[in-house]
Amino acid sequence: MQLNPHFLFNSLNAIGVLVRDQNTAAASRMLELLGDVLHTVLRSDARNEIPLDEELSFLEHYLAI
Repeated sequence: MQLNPHFLFNSLNAIGVLVRDQNTAAASRMLELLGDVLHTVLRSDARNEIPLDEELSFLEHYLAI
């Protein structure tokens, strides 16, 4: 459940392109997914072990972006 800063920069650039191209539905979905990923990573109750279903959900959002 770690996030590389380059992922954040690339995601924001991709969202910027979608906005510029007026693809608001895709940009909104990507923002929603990015928010979910950031919420998971920045959560204050950091645990040493993560249940597999939570890790898979995180990866699904990450890959969807």
